[in-house]
Amino acid sequence: MKFRYDINAMRALAVTAVVLFHYKVDLIPGGFVGVDVFFAISGYLMTSIIMGRLAKGKFSIWEFYHDRAKRIVPGLLGMCFVLLAAGYLFLEPATYHYLGSTSIAALLFFSNFRFWEATGYFEPQSDVKWLLHTWSLSVEWQFYLAYPIILLGLYKFDKTRRHIIPILWSMALLSFLSCVWLSTNGPPSAFYLLPPRAWELIAGGIVALQFTNDGRRYSATRLASGLLFIGISIALYDKNLPWPYYWGLLPVVGTCLVIAANRADAPIFKNKLIQTIGVWAYSIYV
Repeated sequence: MKFRYDINAMRALAVTAVVLFHYKVDLIPGGFVGVDVFFAISGYLMTSIIMGRLAKGKFSIWEFYHDRAKRIVPGLLGMCFVLLAAGYLFLEPATYHYLGSTSIAALLFFSNFRFWEATGYFEPQSDVKWLLHTWSLSVEWQFYLAYPIILLGLYKFDKTRRHIIPILWSMALLSFLSCVWLSTNGPPSAFYLLPPRAWELIAGGIVALQFTNDGRRYSATRLASGLLFIGISIALYDKNLPWPYYWGLLPVVGTCLVIAANRADAPIFKNKLIQTIGVWAYSIYV
């Protein structure tokens, strides 16, 4: 894929927002929405990769899994190793045992289930869970396991191939409705589990398939609206809101608008510092 300066800049914005939120910077009480921005970006990129390779007859599901593992696992493994090495020297046995068990869950990509059973993301005791942030990596990996199989199955037959976009819209709608319901009836499930989070990733996939050939029509409006939506959610949201609920639409739709605007050449996106942070975003997040 052609390198997208705008998407890389969105990564920089997302990781900066998340980090500052966890350092309790008052100016961005909604910095946690950076994860939702990441989800939409991931959905866009994965759909572009999968459908691009399918169109060329070069898609291998095992190669796809290998590429994703090569991207995610080394940094995650290194981080867990450092924590376990330091914890061996400085932590009491009970805390170290918990760190070890959550490290295994993170490396096997089911830590979202561990934290779903234990505590809410915004509860005070979550501050002492060193690997809490790996829940989002587990959600992404679970999505990566299922999503290419779904797209491969739909692409295989002419009838379903012609309806991939409506099918993705239907999947996103069902996921979003479950997200809204669970946000008030089972908040930990809405936050940590893939089914109520899948719509955020699928939204990016819909952009990849539906907004590919429309040139620069309305691109300035899309870009400005998208950045405004993300900015509002970062500046005005806070951890007291039920999440994701309906509120999650604002950062996700905002991210999709920025991607659909396709203004990678905008000068603001090519700032060297922004691009560097974007390239390092995964490492910074981990």
